[in-house]
Amino acid sequence: TQNAAFLAALSTKSTKAETIEEISGCAEAMRSLATPVEHPGMEVLEIVGTGGDNAHTFNISTTSAMVLASGGAKVAKHGNRAASSLSGTADCLEALGVNIQEDP
Repeated sequence: TQNAAFLAALSTKSTKAETIEEISGCAEAMRSLATPVEHPGMEVLEIVGTGGDNAHTFNISTTSAMVLASGGAKVAKHGNRAASSLSGTADCLEALGVNIQEDP
C-alpha cells in the first residue's frame, strides 16, 4: 500500500531517526485528508492494526473489534487488504460478507 511504502521509505532514508517534526507533520497531513465520520450521541471506539508484521500471524485487530462490538461497543474499524500477513481487515470482513465498498 502507499502508506506501507511511505513508512518503509522513511525507515530506510538514512541512519538518522525520524524527528518529532517529521512525525507530527506526517500525522497532521494524514488527519487533514481523513474523511470525518459523524456519530452524534454515540461513543465510538476506533481500532486499526499495524498492517502486518511479516510473520504471517493472526489478524488480532479485526478480531478485537468484533469482540468489542459483541459486548455492545460501537466500533469504527478500518484497515486494508493483507500486505505482509495472511489476512488484512478488508480480507476478513469481505470473507464474512461485509460490503467493504460502503461509504461511511
